[in-house]
Amino acid sequence: MKVIELDQSHEALWEDFVMGHKQSLVFHRAIWRRILSENFNIKPTYLLCIDRDRNVRAVLPLWFVDGFFFGRRMVSLPFHFFSGPLYTDRHALKEILLEAMKRSRNTRARYLELKMRFALDEKTVQDLSLRKRQHFIVSVLKLSPDPNTIWKRLDKGSVRWSVRKAEKNDVKLHFASSEDDLKDFYNLFVKNRKDLGVPPYSNNFFQEVWKHLWPKNMRILLAKRHNIPVATMLIFTHRRSVLYYWSACDRKHLQFQGTSFLIWKAIAWACKNGYERFDFGLTSPAHAGLLSFKNKWNTVDISVPYYYYTVEGDQIAEFDYYTSFSFAKRMWRGLPLMVTRFLGPTLLKQFA
Repeated sequence: MKVIELDQSHEALWEDFVMGHKQSLVFHRAIWRRILSENFNIKPTYLLCIDRDRNVRAVLPLWFVDGFFFGRRMVSLPFHFFSGPLYTDRHALKEILLEAMKRSRNTRARYLELKMRFALDEKTVQDLSLRKRQHFIVSVLKLSPDPNTIWKRLDKGSVRWSVRKAEKNDVKLHFASSEDDLKDFYNLFVKNRKDLGVPPYSNNFFQEVWKHLWPKNMRILLAKRHNIPVATMLIFTHRRSVLYYWSACDRKHLQFQGTSFLIWKAIAWACKNGYERFDFGLTSPAHAGLLSFKNKWNTVDISVPYYYYTVEGDQIAEFDYYTSFSFAKRMWRGLPLMVTRFLGPTLLKQFA
């Protein structure tokens, strides 16, 4: 058994392994190598552990990033994307992690960060002296083939009221199918990020995601009232799961409840198309309001572990942009929209 770096000749092996692994995520797909490296100029190192019969036993997406706020580190995916090692057995997991630790030392990274959705084998964690932290909570809704079954379980006073209000105000669902629809999504996305005080991803980034993942593994939903976009939502699909990843709304049209309308339409669509899980994504425990909103959709909360290997005892950065930098966020909100659109992608790279 040996660990090698992914190249074009092994991509089919990687994809077959990822698509067949029950714990895999859309972010394990090899196409993210191209999307992220071309848009952010960061270096990927995708590792495979294969046996003598060329059977894949483990995979690990790995990136070297050097941002101003978090420093030099190796990470299983940068920004707020998440993945981690997929493996068939403990021995393969140990081999691929040892190689990742070696590459972390060779690149003089401060630490290796594994951004997981599932716990790793505990004995391997102990043997390799990895540090474990519970950074986020994932809220998951178990689906049913009949969306009405889900509807009856939703909070009547908030969720169902919001959806019905949108429908009574003539809010309509539109699935994006063109570059113009993608433009409508991005315009709302940039405005929303400015309101939050958070730098946006570039338009080119979403064009690349659209090019490589739409419609099989990505969909954009738009809520329109009188043909005007009032809210939007981006979901990823992988195996039997739907991941709700981004949403944005026009603050001038908040009263029309476009976001709740889109969440319900996405859930109903997922039920009718045979998906089994609707994943509301990661939430920091500090965001009590957001967690409360997700729980009103009858979700189950799961604590998500991150694992760390520190090189020479270096400290791990504790903060994230969403719960820190209050002064910087106020400054960002005060900038003209055109400026945030232009500067955002460059600044975002510093938080990789």
